[in-house]
Amino acid sequence: MPFDLHIHSTYSDGTMTPAEIILLARKTGLQTIALTDHDTTEGIAEIMVQGKKHNIDVLAGIELSASFDSHPVHILGYGIDHTDPLLFENLKEIQKARNDRNDKIIARLQALGFDISLAELDMISKSGQTGRPHIARLLVKKGFVSSTEKAFDRYLGKKGSAYTPRKSLPADQAIKMINMAKGIAVLAHPVIINMTFQSLVQMVLKLQIAGLAGIEIYYPSHPPPFRFKLVKLCAEHGLLATGGSDFHGLLHPWSRLGCMDRGQSVSDEIVEKLKAHLPAARKTEG
Repeated sequence: MPFDLHIHSTYSDGTMTPAEIILLARKTGLQTIALTDHDTTEGIAEIMVQGKKHNIDVLAGIELSASFDSHPVHILGYGIDHTDPLLFENLKEIQKARNDRNDKIIARLQALGFDISLAELDMISKSGQTGRPHIARLLVKKGFVSSTEKAFDRYLGKKGSAYTPRKSLPADQAIKMINMAKGIAVLAHPVIINMTFQSLVQMVLKLQIAGLAGIEIYYPSHPPPFRFKLVKLCAEHGLLATGGSDFHGLLHPWSRLGCMDRGQSVSDEIVEKLKAHLPAARKTEG
């Protein structure tokens, strides 16, 4: 695969630094990548520097956690101006909500009898945004559970005993944030949204009015029939098709850098069309 447009680093919940991602991208033969950390742009400057060193184009990206009619959705942003002051201020509000949630989850785990602290959590996350995946890793490290999956099943997932919701950003506002930062908004991994395909179509059309420009079609867990429906949806409504592996390093062994369509090749036209929609100054960042 010559590109991967959905990658996470240690600045959110990935296990590899931006520099390590670039080295792996070069080894894998990728030509274009996008760093899309959760609710933060902190790693973009670093990965752009590393991308230039190794002749890899880097698109400034982000993945915003949002909601639509109580359904959790994620919105990817591409080609954003990661230095935009307004974007920075808006992200601070989102990050505060994430930190408040972490505090409550740790308090609930402590009430359940777990010897666990925020200081230990900081040691796990080290930099960037801290979230439930980091708490899961801490539970594994301390021997309370055998895997991060079990941590979510028993304690951190919606049915878990320490689950705590956090203030949700409406999807249309997430799209507006990306567009105001001169970026392109794309719906991430629609397969994990808990709704029928018809409801998904209606949501996409409403979000398109709000400024949504595309859908992440090529994704590791998208079954071929579902992917074909998405391709048709994009063609009928003038939406961009994108793709990415959702790479998190060692966190998700099923996700490999550059692999987004169950081993099948994905056309370079995806990147070409995406770049064609970006402002000229940010079509190639690497």
